[in-house]
Amino acid sequence: MTFKKTALLSAMAMLCPFGSKEQRTRNKEQRVRIKEQRVRNKEQRAKQKAYLQVALLLCLFSGPLMAQDTRPLKVGDKLPETFWQQEHTVYANGKTTQQTLAPYKGKLLILQFWATWCGTCIGKLPLLDSLSQLNMKVQLVSSKKAREGFAQIDRFFTQSPMGQKHPQPSIIDDELLGQLFPFRQVPHYVWIDYQGRVVAITNYLFTGVPLVQKVLAVQQRALAKREGQ
Repeated sequence: MTFKKTALLSAMAMLCPFGSKEQRTRNKEQRVRIKEQRVRNKEQRAKQKAYLQVALLLCLFSGPLMAQDTRPLKVGDKLPETFWQQEHTVYANGKTTQQTLAPYKGKLLILQFWATWCGTCIGKLPLLDSLSQLNMKVQLVSSKKAREGFAQIDRFFTQSPMGQKHPQPSIIDDELLGQLFPFRQVPHYVWIDYQGRVVAITNYLFTGVPLVQKVLAVQQRALAKREGQ
């Protein structure tokens, strides 16, 4: 019985040699295709890894908008160039725009962190108007720490008597400046000179016009001396 079965299988193999060869050819071609697909998959993974590495490098080194240094600054520190390039959301006359502080570079600049619910902040607005008439710049800054946004700022400047009388542009929804110049209460003032150095950080006992004029005089003499060299 075993002999007959073996003979039968041998006979079938002799009758169908081409079918067996064709099957082997198809199997071989399939193995080649699988191997080629594996190579393509490996190349694709290598490309994806390279793309991720490039994207990481861009995030780390592509500029101030993507990798701003937020280490706190203190009196005497010089501002990094990225400070002037960083864009902020600025409210003015019921609208917001994206602006940098670059136009203030080379001038005496005072940042006032404030809030619409801060009575002392509001009481300083007339003083800030007076300072703006001098050769200096004052920039209001509404931090996210104050828990206010466009609606509250717009309501103050359009509906309150003090806001209507002393309209001033204000940075809103700020996070970066608050990290550079940490504070626990408002108003909080940061003085930046024409060289881009932090020359003073003051609280609600902010000075008036006479001292600012003295600071400006010192700044102007230093600037004149620098230009004469």
